[in-house]
Amino acid sequence: MGLLRSRWEHPDIPARENRPGRRLYELTALGEAAVDRARKEAAARAPKRARRRLAPA
Repeated sequence: MGLLRSRWEHPDIPARENRPGRRLYELTALGEAAVDRARKEAAARAPKRARRRLAPA
């Protein structure tokens, strides 16, 4: 079981539009979990931004 599932689009669609068929990709449940985990890890590693305070004029 992988992170992605792929399939070819229905052949009538590209034939009607005179172009090659597209390969369509979709995240599996395992892939979605991996993306969530990677986002959380990246957010934890990202430096915290200091808030700027406006000085009175």
